[in-house]
Amino acid sequence: MSESSNAQITVRRMTSADLVRVVDLLARAFSDDPVLNFIVRADHRRAERIRRIMEVSVRKLTFPFGETYVTSGYEGAALWNPPGQRPHGWRTDLRLLPVYLRLAGLRGLPRIAATDRLLEEKHLRGPHYYLLAVGVEPYSQGRGIGTRLLSPVLERCDRDGISAYLETGTERNLPLYLRLGFSLAEQIVLPRGGPPLWLMRREPH
Repeated sequence: MSESSNAQITVRRMTSADLVRVVDLLARAFSDDPVLNFIVRADHRRAERIRRIMEVSVRKLTFPFGETYVTSGYEGAALWNPPGQRPHGWRTDLRLLPVYLRLAGLRGLPRIAATDRLLEEKHLRGPHYYLLAVGVEPYSQGRGIGTRLLSPVLERCDRDGISAYLETGTERNLPLYLRLGFSLAEQIVLPRGGPPLWLMRREPH
């Protein structure tokens, strides 16, 4: 992709008409994500299960709160929760229990529950924007699209004096987040034989 074609990529808020295409692109972008592959059952339906995680992440956990963004050509998308609008707690877990069972099976349910408890314990307190996911199509990665996707919310964080927070299980993403002003809060290892996870926060500039 040339610089001129890259310059034509714009970022806008998602609409309901974007949901299916965004779920599909995020499923492809996260197909090798260590955390998702730790959670789902590793069988012939693995790709289908990862897509289901992204569908829940978009339709249930982020899009209803109005801070989801997509590029003009569906090269990538970013899913945020604004301050005070992150679904969590036992009510959310109970509502998603059937989904968890389909993703991990009965044997994998304790693994998901332990991971969920740990992440909730470590989650940043106080008002903040939470980046649930940012994903770029594999063929478009490494071209600055992730930075563009995150810019609208990070600029608002700076303007309004609000922190941002994320978790990533992909070490190669750390330089991007560091360039955008995030700092490493903690590195943890997910329970029950899980992969490492990096917790990052960003103070307003």
